[in-house]
Amino acid sequence: MAKYPKISRDKFSREVKEYLREMNDRAMNGTAYPDLNYGPYGNEGGHGSMKLPPVPSKGDTHYFEGRCGMTRNHDPGRYRFVFLVDMTTTTPLILKRYYSDNHYASFYEIVS
Repeated sequence: MAKYPKISRDKFSREVKEYLREMNDRAMNGTAYPDLNYGPYGNEGGHGSMKLPPVPSKGDTHYFEGRCGMTRNHDPGRYRFVFLVDMTTTTPLILKRYYSDNHYASFYEIVS
């Protein structure tokens, strides 16, 4: 299993911290935000993307991605978050949080 450098949320800019807060709220409560493009993450590793660890085969656990911030071309996704979420509990449980600032070429694991 690949090791991912760790990054503390304290290291993020105020803008990225706000997107991370929105992503947490979306994953746990289903709240929609206009600047957060949220959906399933395939984890295929295509087009030069780095793969994350496989999803556990038991239960209802999935990767979800959030693309936020605008690129220079005004496309969403300057910042990318991928969360591993356990959906078997009453309130979804976020198991892992990852961040990419280079369109999934590499990931950081987000720690407290």
